[in-house]
Amino acid sequence: MRVLELFSGIGGMHYALRALLNSNKSDIKAEITAVENNQNANEVYSFNFGIEPICKNVESLPRSYFDASKFDLLLMSPPCQPFTRLGAGKSEGDMRCEAFLFIIECLELSENPINLILLENVQGFEKSTPRNALIELLLKKGFDLQEFILTPFQFGIPNSRPRYYLIAKMASELSRNGVIHQLQNGPIQEFGDTVKTSVYENEDESKLLHQWEEQYHQCHSACDYYHPKVKAIRNFLKVLPAESYEADICENVGEKSHPFPIDFENLENYKINNDDLISKFHICEIFSFESSCFTKGYPKCLGKSGSILRIKKSEENDDFMHRYFTEYEISSLLGFPIDFKFPDKINLKQRYAMLGNSLCVPVVTHLLDLLIDLNKFL
Repeated sequence: MRVLELFSGIGGMHYALRALLNSNKSDIKAEITAVENNQNANEVYSFNFGIEPICKNVESLPRSYFDASKFDLLLMSPPCQPFTRLGAGKSEGDMRCEAFLFIIECLELSENPINLILLENVQGFEKSTPRNALIELLLKKGFDLQEFILTPFQFGIPNSRPRYYLIAKMASELSRNGVIHQLQNGPIQEFGDTVKTSVYENEDESKLLHQWEEQYHQCHSACDYYHPKVKAIRNFLKVLPAESYEADICENVGEKSHPFPIDFENLENYKINNDDLISKFHICEIFSFESSCFTKGYPKCLGKSGSILRIKKSEENDDFMHRYFTEYEISSLLGFPIDFKFPDKINLKQRYAMLGNSLCVPVVTHLLDLLIDLNKFL
């Protein structure tokens, strides 16, 4: 399988595809060409995958890259700033949208465009002019489309990160226009399905809903069905209080990770001693079922860039400590595998920024499973 991964960042899409192939015990080899203009992100990508991304702007790529003769699958997560409030919502008027407009142009000019496409962007992209232009083009080219607003909650992860996703595949009947299915607010079973509604499978699950009344809720109503399925924060922490790590084994997206007893000396870079600063953040505890969205501004963008953690230092007294989530705890909440690492040369501020620009791996794995018929690549 030949894959073009644009705006590859630290490799979230790559990890998602790898997870899909591993879960199916597939012998299919993915030949990935990654493109990213951020050299620090490329350092992280190369460190983890042993692949050097092409370090250039997407709009400088040959137009032939967007033809099916070159690649089978196009993965892309274009810059989200043109579609956010912080980015002033300039959409196509923002120069950071130029690369995406170039992709649309290349797909339009190609007589045989790449057959499989997955796109991720910020919630709000679905209302933009560039999205409308892409949809119109893909339908004209004969693609079947499905759009989503999905969040990690729906995959058992206690983090709010609602994002827009599009999957598109060339229709089997090449003579007709494509079909667009209704935008879905939750996981589905097959391409073209509709999401389950907020109907609980049994009475016991419905009784668990009271847990969520005091939680920091930052997502759409379709999440309510999935709340009882979400694991507590402690299952995603790499540094745990002793009473927690003795109780159970951490789970990270289906893989066993290795919990560690808490080491306060090694958390000096993450501790917060300023009560006024603490009051500006959403506060999680190890048994919380929700954390707010971590952005590239974490932790400097007060109250808007992610949660902080409140943990008890001792069972003998009410001595608490507040700290930021570590970069590896955030990567765990994004579904990155336990062997994901940053090179030493990448500082903490850069690590937070790259994670804030990344995506939730299990969400993309689910969508790739809907999109790709692996039997065609055997």
